[in-house]
Amino acid sequence: MLLIYGGGAVMFSFHALYRREKGPAISNWTHWALDSTLGFLALTPVLAVILPSALWVLSQRSGRPCRSPR
Repeated sequence: MLLIYGGGAVMFSFHALYRREKGPAISNWTHWALDSTLGFLALTPVLAVILPSALWVLSQRSGRPCRSPR
Protein backbone atom coordinates (compact mmCIF):
# COMPACT_ATOMS: atom_id res chain seq x y z
CA MET A 1 0.00 0.00 0.00
CA LEU A 2 2.89 2.32 0.79
CA LEU A 3 4.39 1.74 -2.66
CA ILE A 4 1.08 2.46 -4.39
CA TYR A 5 0.42 5.76 -2.66
CA GLY A 6 4.12 6.70 -2.69
CA GLY A 7 4.28 6.06 -6.43
CA GLY A 8 1.07 8.04 -6.84
CA ALA A 9 2.67 10.93 -4.96
CA VAL A 10 5.73 10.86 -7.22
CA MET A 11 3.62 10.79 -10.39
CA PHE A 12 1.29 13.48 -9.05
CA SER A 13 4.16 15.77 -8.09
CA PHE A 14 5.69 15.36 -11.55
CA HIS A 15 2.52 15.97 -13.55
CA ALA A 16 0.57 18.41 -11.39
CA LEU A 17 3.26 20.35 -9.57
CA TYR A 18 6.40 20.19 -11.72
CA ARG A 19 4.73 20.40 -15.15
CA ARG A 20 1.89 22.61 -13.86
CA GLU A 21 -0.78 20.56 -15.63
CA LYS A 22 -4.27 21.61 -14.66
CA GLY A 23 -6.51 18.93 -13.24
CA PRO A 24 -9.98 18.91 -11.75
CA ALA A 25 -11.03 21.75 -9.48
CA ILE A 26 -10.25 19.84 -6.26
CA SER A 27 -7.46 20.13 -3.73
CA ASN A 28 -4.06 18.61 -4.48
CA TRP A 29 -4.45 16.12 -1.62
CA THR A 30 -7.84 14.92 -2.87
CA HIS A 31 -6.53 14.69 -6.43
CA TRP A 32 -3.53 12.60 -5.31
CA ALA A 33 -5.67 10.29 -3.13
CA LEU A 34 -8.24 9.82 -5.90
CA ASP A 35 -5.62 9.03 -8.56
CA SER A 36 -3.72 6.64 -6.29
CA THR A 37 -6.88 4.80 -5.20
CA LEU A 38 -8.10 4.42 -8.78
CA GLY A 39 -4.66 3.18 -9.80
CA PHE A 40 -4.71 0.66 -6.96
CA LEU A 41 -8.18 -0.62 -7.86
CA ALA A 42 -7.44 -0.83 -11.57
CA LEU A 43 -3.86 -2.12 -11.62
CA THR A 44 -3.72 -4.61 -8.74
CA PRO A 45 -5.97 -7.21 -10.44
CA VAL A 46 -4.00 -6.82 -13.66
CA LEU A 47 -0.69 -7.39 -11.87
CA ALA A 48 -2.17 -10.40 -10.06
CA VAL A 49 -2.64 -12.02 -13.48
CA ILE A 50 0.45 -10.75 -15.34
CA LEU A 51 3.12 -11.64 -12.77
CA PRO A 52 2.20 -15.33 -12.26
CA SER A 53 1.68 -15.70 -16.02
CA ALA A 54 5.13 -14.28 -16.72
CA LEU A 55 6.71 -16.66 -14.21
CA TRP A 56 4.91 -19.59 -15.81
CA VAL A 57 6.11 -18.60 -19.30
CA LEU A 58 9.69 -18.21 -18.06
CA SER A 59 9.60 -21.59 -16.35
CA GLN A 60 8.32 -23.20 -19.55
CA ARG A 61 11.10 -21.65 -21.62
CA SER A 62 13.88 -22.59 -19.25
CA GLY A 63 12.65 -26.12 -18.62
CA ARG A 64 12.99 -25.66 -14.87
CA PRO A 65 10.10 -24.93 -12.52
CA CYS A 66 10.26 -21.60 -10.78
CA ARG A 67 10.64 -22.03 -7.04
CA SER A 68 10.11 -19.56 -4.28
CA PRO A 69 13.24 -18.44 -2.43
CA ARG A 70 13.78 -20.00 0.99
